[in-house]
Amino acid sequence: MRGQKGDRLSDLWSLGVLLYEAAAGKLPFRGSTGFEVTSAILREPPPALPSTIPYGLAAVIQRCLIKERADRYQRASEVREALEAVQGAFLQSRHPSEENAGASNARTPGHGTPHG
Repeated sequence: MRGQKGDRLSDLWSLGVLLYEAAAGKLPFRGSTGFEVTSAILREPPPALPSTIPYGLAAVIQRCLIKERADRYQRASEVREALEAVQGAFLQSRHPSEENAGASNARTPGHGTPHG
């Protein structure tokens, strides 16, 4: 956008845009014209993600979208590790009955079995 060649940091920023859209259901930077979108990307912070998005995931996405390149993740492996940590925290926070509910529902008549 600023006349710089794309590199791994711009790829990580693009990943942040993709993750933001997947989590929020909309793009982080909007405008009626290409110029307005470009201006928003260069000057505005991304809007806060919905409160339904886990804090850890929102933090990873926001860090991918930081305008200052030095403050962004520097390697894809860092993003992967951060996302794995978020996933691990989510799985640890689930009650054991929630993990078994999906398996037992699959066997309960009327819950997606060919016999129900």
